Amino acid sequence: MQKINIVASLVVTLITSGALTGMVYAQDDIDTPLETIEELDANDALELIEDSSYGGWFKRDKFGVGAFAGTAGIGGHVSYEVNEWLYLKGQIGGFSYSTDQTIDNVDYEGDLSLFSAGVSANINPLYKVPVMNGFRISVGAYGVDNNVELNASSPGQSIELGGASFTLGANDRLEGNVGFSSFAPYAGLGWDWDFGKDDQFIISFDAGVLFTGTADVDLRAVGAFADFTAQNPSLNLQSEIDAEIDSIREEVEDYPFYPVVSLGFTWRF
Repeated sequence: MQKINIVASLVVTLITSGALTGMVYAQDDIDTPLETIEELDANDALELIEDSSYGGWFKRDKFGVGAFAGTAGIGGHVSYEVNEWLYLKGQIGGFSYSTDQTIDNVDYEGDLSLFSAGVSANINPLYKVPVMNGFRISVGAYGVDNNVELNASSPGQSIELGGASFTLGANDRLEGNVGFSSFAPYAGLGWDWDFGKDDQFIISFDAGVLFTGTADVDLRAVGAFADFTAQNPSLNLQSEIDAEIDSIREEVEDYPFYPVVSLGFTWRF
């Protein structure tokens, strides 16, 4: 405590000597005259500095925590307001769900798994325009683990490979994975609505894209596939699987990015 008081006393000395006068008078919400500052003790000086927006990195209400939900999943974020037109945000989120997908006449059960974690800079070049003070441009970088597990394993299901059809047996299945780059730049637009006492709460809307790159497709046959081999002796099973991989890749190659739309909530503290 003695060290804190010494530091605060030094700050008061700097203020009264003019070194920090510009900092104090830069704030519209600080009306303390210089002669009053000279009479402050150490504790009062610390409170004055804390109340200033230039009171250091740990000024109250520069930090925020919150949650979001959208096409990138459900997760949480933390934010730090650097100044009136820039704040930084780090977030992490994910989600998973199952769906059925037919690709090249093969019915797959697909398990989609989403995960991302990263940071973004949020810039408002129009912050001086009253009606645009919620607008922002967001750019960032994320670590991503988005993938789809594919499985065609229903006994009795008819599958076409290379123009030939065969029926899956009890132990036969096609399984594979569609994966994307583990690193993805992000670009988007957003809007923030402040409300509550001292604009302590924020509702945010974001729309942008993660540039995930071309998909990596893997597919393999599991089981005996006796029916296929017996009924189509002239066809090479692996060649037909490679052709199926190409078909899956064609389905996703036109989408080197993942759309991100989300709604979030932040509490400043």
